Amino acid sequence: MLSNLLKFTQNPQKRPPPHNCPTGFTQELFCEGGGVKFVEKIITESLVYAKEIRIFTTMLGHKSSISKVLDILIENKIQNFCSTEFHQGNTTRWGIAWNGKKKNHTTQTISVIL
Repeated sequence: MLSNLLKFTQNPQKRPPPHNCPTGFTQELFCEGGGVKFVEKIITESLVYAKEIRIFTTMLGHKSSISKVLDILIENKIQNFCSTEFHQGNTTRWGIAWNGKKKNHTTQTISVIL
């Protein structure tokens, strides 16, 4: 059994792909215009479905995308939004959530840190 295990680990053709490599179809992994353009499409659709869906969210892989997406929200007169960071090991991702309601200044925001 040990010899079979050694054969598996020594043969790169039988080695499974790394966990951090993309494992989807190209049309699922890439959007013309990049991630910001993809989120812009979601924001546009969120204006149509604002009465049916309460909260819209997205996760970004590049810090430089945050300000661009926030600008798009403001351009679309979306006032009620927030952003956060997710840290897992050496990887950081950024999340943005929004809804179509007017900003309510009387409610409190609660942040949970896990």
